[in-house]
Amino acid sequence: MNRPKENKWKAEQLKIFKEYIKSFAPDSPEYNRIHRAILTLENKI
Repeated sequence: MNRPKENKWKAEQLKIFKEYIKSFAPDSPEYNRIHRAILTLENKI
């Protein structure tokens, strides 16, 4: 398995999610879902 390529993909996803999360109110369910996705990605890098 090609790890560096996978890590690059995860870093790009994190960047996208971090921009996207700014468009939601912090108490919305969408915000919580995206925030969990960000934390999951950060833990796996």
